[in-house]
Amino acid sequence: NRIIKATNPGLQGLGLVRDSQESRVHKQTIKKLAVAYERAEFHVKADHIHEYDYPGKFPMLKPDIVAEKNGRKILVEVETRNSVGTPRDKRQRREFGRWAKQEKTRDFRREIAG
Repeated sequence: NRIIKATNPGLQGLGLVRDSQESRVHKQTIKKLAVAYERAEFHVKADHIHEYDYPGKFPMLKPDIVAEKNGRKILVEVETRNSVGTPRDKRQRREFGRWAKQEKTRDFRREIAG
């Protein structure tokens, strides 16, 4: 498998490295989750999937999925075998977790692809 390093130099420093198979599984998992939220009548934004709008940043980081319904907002971050436990993963868990704890209508979920 070909190794794909993040093109953003800041992400390379955080250890984000996925091979081509992991990148495919990452995108497939995001798409599967986005469709599931849509079927549950959430308004969905998803990164990496061209059928969905860009999710934006919360607070300074971009989640893979933002699902909203009836005032409730869920951030979802999808990790792969090589991204679990990286500094980037730890930072996302910390920051998205803080964001979610600020209001009862917010939630953060982390999914492991594969």
